Amino acid sequence: MRLLLVEDEPDLARALRKSLEEACFAVDVAADGDEGRFKLTTTAYDAAILDVMLPKADGWTVLTETRAAGVR
Repeated sequence: MRLLLVEDEPDLARALRKSLEEACFAVDVAADGDEGRFKLTTTAYDAAILDVMLPKADGWTVLTETRAAGVR
């Protein structure tokens, strides 16, 4: 299963990525809302984990805009 983790705190992103990879997930990381939105609209993911408070675009905005663009 391929996941996108959108988290702006580098230490937390590293720890979450490591834990998810140890659980056999393939994980890509984005550091802000714009990068997360770009990755979600250009790559197929099974799920996304979005931080709510992100720079550039918050997690709710990323979710709303990617859903409006047809990403499921």
